[in-house]
Amino acid sequence: SNTEGVANALSQVVSMVDVLGLNPLAAEWQTADSSAEQQALDSVIRGLIEERKAARAAKDFARSDEIRDLLTQAGVVLNDSPDATTWSIN
Repeated sequence: SNTEGVANALSQVVSMVDVLGLNPLAAEWQTADSSAEQQALDSVIRGLIEERKAARAAKDFARSDEIRDLLTQAGVVLNDSPDATTWSIN
């Protein structure tokens, strides 16, 4: 099921992001209603997108690429546009 896929992606992203020294389940990453796994995953990935954006702004391209690569390994595809970065599960 799709819920199972989302839960799997969430657990993969959480464990991968832990390597970066980030805790994506920390309160500051959560939405107002984070009861659904889909919302939790969206919150985690949006936090990573912001982290990547900050790294790019600081010209820390190694960090930016590391975040993108970790997400790619978890099956998350980032779509950069001039306005924003969106994501989807591959």
